[in-house]
Amino acid sequence: MAVGLWILLLWAGTLRLAECQSTTATETSTATEPSPAPTECYFNVKPVRFGLSIEMINVITADYTVHITEEEGSTESHTVHFSDQNSTRSFKDLKPCAKYDVSVTGNERLCNSTVNVTETDSMNAADISRGSCMPGWVCYQSGWDLSASLSTPKKKATKPCGNGICFKPALEDICSEFTTTFEHVGSCGNSSDRREDITVDFLNPSEIRQKFISGLPAQIDTVLPSKCVNLSVDYTCSEPNKANETKKLSELKPFTDYTCTGLIKNNNNSLNKTTPPVPALISCHFRLNKQEPDVTNTSIRLSWETFSPNCESIVPDLSYECSCQRSGSKDLPEKREADQRPDGGSCLVRGLSAFTDYSCNVSTSYMDEIRYWELQPKLKTDRGTPGPVTDLKVTTVDHNVIKVTCKPPYGGFKGEKEIYIARLSNGVKKQIKSSCEFEFRDLSYLTEYTVEVTASNGVLESQPRTDKRSTRYNDKAVAGFLVSFAILASAFVIYMVYSKCRPSCAESHDATDDKSTAIYLNVLPPGRRHFEAR
Repeated sequence: MAVGLWILLLWAGTLRLAECQSTTATETSTATEPSPAPTECYFNVKPVRFGLSIEMINVITADYTVHITEEEGSTESHTVHFSDQNSTRSFKDLKPCAKYDVSVTGNERLCNSTVNVTETDSMNAADISRGSCMPGWVCYQSGWDLSASLSTPKKKATKPCGNGICFKPALEDICSEFTTTFEHVGSCGNSSDRREDITVDFLNPSEIRQKFISGLPAQIDTVLPSKCVNLSVDYTCSEPNKANETKKLSELKPFTDYTCTGLIKNNNNSLNKTTPPVPALISCHFRLNKQEPDVTNTSIRLSWETFSPNCESIVPDLSYECSCQRSGSKDLPEKREADQRPDGGSCLVRGLSAFTDYSCNVSTSYMDEIRYWELQPKLKTDRGTPGPVTDLKVTTVDHNVIKVTCKPPYGGFKGEKEIYIARLSNGVKKQIKSSCEFEFRDLSYLTEYTVEVTASNGVLESQPRTDKRSTRYNDKAVAGFLVSFAILASAFVIYMVYSKCRPSCAESHDATDDKSTAIYLNVLPPGRRHFEAR
């Protein structure tokens, strides 16, 4: 029995050893046996509607990268999972009649294809449909890439929209039939035309050009689509903060701010579209054509005719005011209301200084809006009569000399020249000088004289200023008379003495002496003494 047990254990160990050796051999075989070579990667390409279809051959399930390159264009890359159940994929939104180079890589290898370049099919009218993704634009949708196919008679703005493309009709395209042409590139050589009615619904009010024309009546120049013959704009305007008080263009007043908005109508039916707001201000321009002014030494009369290039209708309603201000003076100007005429006005400004420069303006007002015009940049009033001289002084500086001085008249001489005239005793003597300093000499003694002094500008002479002065006695003549009188008195005394002593004196002389002695005095008659003294 012991032998049998030993034999049994030996057999079991042998079996275990054989199992271990088999397992080891299997693991060794698995670790050293090389993997089978991968299958070659192939694909086919064929055109389908809107693009290309790629079919993988003997596909090994894996992710592949598909490169689609337009001839002389860009490349699109797509990662695609191919398997036995899904070995074909289509790539759309390509350009019609365009050549593409397709390559596929996967499983670390570049897949092979029987062709390198494949051309897409042509596009037909059924491939294009109208879209509506952008209001005011004409949109088309298609499975094709339309970016290179859309062609119009004029260059239009285009934008992609979803899987389509849109173009913006120009203002002149509205209210007309517009033909859109889809051309194909490459070897197809055919095209497809689409005719569309561009109705007023395509009109974008913000694209309407508006220009306010300042004048009466007010106007807004609105550029509407030229082919929309029944299209019009009805404007209403309002002042700031008075939106509920609307006015028509014909009711607008000058010099007032308005904002105008237009309601767009077709055949007088509202389209429920309004134009952008337009600022409106009527600035009337007036031109005053001056006429020859009438100038005196104290007044200026201005006259003018009024013209307006844009507001002629309100010229008769204008009011005017004239003002004249001394040139260079800061005093307030002399103002006068003007006499109004339908075609202009005139005014007379009085109280001016003679021979003085003035600048004269005319203000024109309408609805409290004032504009100024300088009709005459410089006007000089005529010569005026000077005022009397001032500070007249008359003095007797010698017995028969009178001196006269004075100062200029108030207000000046009112003319080009400055002349002083002094007259003595109503013009018996007269002097004219440019300064008021006079002397009258060799006058009669003890005589009263009247002095008159006037100011003159060479044309007009002032009222005289007068004064009276008398000359004094001649003291030299009186002294001579006294000397003569003393001599005469002395001679008379001698004569009287001689007369009394003559008899006794005669006795003392020789009786035979017949010569007589006489004394002669040169005494002038009284009437001539004064004349000689002079």
